[in-house]
Amino acid sequence: MDGDEKAAGGGDPGTGRLEALASLGQLTASVSHEFNNILTAILGWAQLAMRDMQNPRTLETALCTIEANARRARRVVRDLLDSVRDDSERRPTCLSDVVDDALRLLAWELRNVGVRVRRELEPTPDLFVDRGRIQQILVNLMLNAMQAMPSGGELVVAVRAVEGGVEVDVADTGRGIDPTVAGRLFEPFVSTKSSAEVGGGSGLGLAVSRRIALEHGGDIRLRGSPGHGAVFTLFLPETTAPPLALPATTPTVPERPLRVRVLVIDDEADIRDLLTTALELRGATVESAADPTSALAKLEASEFGVVLLDYTLPGTNGLEVLGRMRQLRPKLPVYFMSGRTGTDTTHVGSTASAPTGWIRKPFDLEEVYREVARSVFSA
Repeated sequence: MDGDEKAAGGGDPGTGRLEALASLGQLTASVSHEFNNILTAILGWAQLAMRDMQNPRTLETALCTIEANARRARRVVRDLLDSVRDDSERRPTCLSDVVDDALRLLAWELRNVGVRVRRELEPTPDLFVDRGRIQQILVNLMLNAMQAMPSGGELVVAVRAVEGGVEVDVADTGRGIDPTVAGRLFEPFVSTKSSAEVGGGSGLGLAVSRRIALEHGGDIRLRGSPGHGAVFTLFLPETTAPPLALPATTPTVPERPLRVRVLVIDDEADIRDLLTTALELRGATVESAADPTSALAKLEASEFGVVLLDYTLPGTNGLEVLGRMRQLRPKLPVYFMSGRTGTDTTHVGSTASAPTGWIRKPFDLEEVYREVARSVFSA
């Protein structure tokens, strides 16, 4: 193991886990604040709509606001899950998009301490990286910069193409780095903050961030001087990605009635009721079940054209239920519904045990209509 790897934490998975938990804890205040704002808007407009149901303008405003805030909540959850994913999936990624994701996660916390944000994002080529892990680096660097400016200041995040790759600068206008610490800054448990400081970190963030950068063939370097702020620069190289199959163009679904029997299986009553109502409005006949036993009984007793199956059911999972369904109806289209990340392509063995497709929660109803219609009209 060379010196860089030792300085970066040596790839110790325990250290990585500790840092992931530490970062998650620091994000909690920002994310919970954003969620409270989202829920306040949803709850308030729902109550107004119920009290003023005869006013079309109030109803329209309420429904549009509720939908917009639900989409906002979905984005926050997906950003947060991406930042702490354990699985490594390297895909073509725009670093400017990852910067924006990280800034959204920290938006409230940055505003709360009076830190202004300036983005200098130049066009750059996509890089073949693990998006969640790179977001973890950026969140760590931004938290470090924010904590260096307890009385406010300016955070500058710049993205630019350089020879052989892309660089991201995270610069602050804080007190700078103590020269006695700078040489050991990327060692585990060496912190830029004193233990007495409010919000003082674990001393793991920079070590783990550099380890992630090294794993991607890149690095992190520091420049700055005491009293003049600090600039951390993340460099990631251009890499040759394995050829990716282009996603199939989503076929246009005819806007005609869905004359099909659908079985909806979910332990959440509100989701069963939502899908039942939505599909019946499009002409489908729908039955629902809250558990695998009653679902399999319905499947034995009746013919269905499509099944929508929650992947995570109490006491079992979608694959086990799907296997039993395939024994009864080998060619029946079955779609998994799941709010979990990192599940959609794992734990699926043979084609026989694979679902027809995935519908990721929280979903748009148009996505549900599209998948059901695809099974109906392509049969």
